[in-house]
Amino acid sequence: MCLLFHFRLDAILGEATIAPGRAVGAEARAPVVHPPEAVPYYRDEEPSLVAEELGRAAEALAHRLAGLTADDWARDDPRLADPLLTVDFLTRHLLHDITHDLAEAVRRGVGDSRG
Repeated sequence: MCLLFHFRLDAILGEATIAPGRAVGAEARAPVVHPPEAVPYYRDEEPSLVAEELGRAAEALAHRLAGLTADDWARDDPRLADPLLTVDFLTRHLLHDITHDLAEAVRRGVGDSRG
């Protein structure tokens, strides 16, 4: 979610894509131009590598959000009809989704094979 949110910010702020690429092994790819078309199934990957990647993605997004101006936070997505869908609103929604997904993962238990 953090990596994809960079693309949403790019679209809203009218910036060239600066989203970090997914890590491949010990090395990271160059930044990608479009959102990844095939999102990986993290459940099939090594948990420690997933944790590191998710941490890097969250840290990169936190740094980017910390650099936004008041005007940036108030900007809305020009692709959407609702001007209330600002960077501020969408970021709050992202944080809600992350919190919800984390709570669901904890509820199901880490490493639970039920999916």
